[in-house]
Amino acid sequence: AAAGPSRADLLVSESFSPTGLVGTGTIEGGAQAEPAGEEQEEALRVDFSSLAGEAAQLDETGAAAELLRVTGEVEGMAPNMKAIEQFEEVQERLHAVEGEWDTSRSAARTVSQRFSAVQAQRVERFMSCFSHVSKVIDDIYKELTKVEGVPLGGTAFLSLEDPSEPYLHGIK
Repeated sequence: AAAGPSRADLLVSESFSPTGLVGTGTIEGGAQAEPAGEEQEEALRVDFSSLAGEAAQLDETGAAAELLRVTGEVEGMAPNMKAIEQFEEVQERLHAVEGEWDTSRSAARTVSQRFSAVQAQRVERFMSCFSHVSKVIDDIYKELTKVEGVPLGGTAFLSLEDPSEPYLHGIK
């Protein structure tokens, strides 16, 4: 049965050239004549006439210029290759600043605790002194105010205007 060349025959019979077109052979196994020189260049030339608008007005020089412009834009969008290095530097600075912050916070907490201790000690000493004075003032005042007609003398007592911070306010 002469059904024609087999699939294997077709593939073997086709010639391949990296500069030529693939599949230039005929079904019968013969090769078509390849365009030479100017004909080959004409076959590879792009016809822009079928494009509409601005694209139709581009010639090869304009297309090359547009290609350069777009390539420049794409390269401008390229990632910053030093970004990882810069990120690591920023992370190191962040860790350093966090360490300084922890140190400062610890120092502030220590100073605050010391201030509170001094403040509590100041209130305790003031109240100790105030308590002693308020107990003995009545006896001293009675001695100072004794007169012939009043054998007991006068009466005196002390009170704080603001017991929460007694050393900042007055005494009555």
